Amino acid sequence: MFLVYAAVSTRETVRCELGWLEGLMPAVFRAEQREALLARGFAVSESGQTARREVVLARAGAPDQEACFALEVLFDVFGYRGSEDLHTKLTL
Repeated sequence: MFLVYAAVSTRETVRCELGWLEGLMPAVFRAEQREALLARGFAVSESGQTARREVVLARAGAPDQEACFALEVLFDVFGYRGSEDLHTKLTL
């Protein structure tokens, strides 16, 4: 599973993209995952292998709210329950 935030055109707007690999192959979202992602404002790729949404982080507290949102997606949509470590990476 990957969840990536990348700057779009301004420092206040980022793109959130997610998907996962099974082995070295991209996996396709199941129908219920696709529906849950669409309901949360994601656009799912035609291949069904990635989903993305743009996020504006201009107001105070927005980054914290987005971090909570990301964890909710991992928990509610993908069933993450802490059995594996979450890893973060910051690239500037």
